[in-house]
Amino acid sequence: MKPFKPISFEDRLAAQAEAKKAMLEKFKPKPAERKTPYVDTAAQRQAELERIRAERQTAREAKRAAQAEAERQREEAAAKDREAQASLRAANARAALLAMYGAKRRGGGSK
Repeated sequence: MKPFKPISFEDRLAAQAEAKKAMLEKFKPKPAERKTPYVDTAAQRQAELERIRAERQTAREAKRAAQAEAERQREEAAAKDREAQASLRAANARAALLAMYGAKRRGGGSK
């Protein structure tokens, strides 16, 4: 065991100086460390908005193109349907005429 050494005035002054330094160190500004580099958030938000607008614009254009294609297909189907109905009416009219004239030729006409 160490023998007891009385604390001298110089020892107390040294301890006081060390304590004062430690207290001052707590209040000194520390260098700020950024975990991420500075990013201009306004520019970042603007870029994000432009990206979203571009995506929405392409979606709208694709939707319009799909609607135009569907309308074109409906019009083609309607045109084919009209042509089929017209040819059916013509065939029915021709059949009616043939039936009428065929009955007259055979002499089975009723008057």
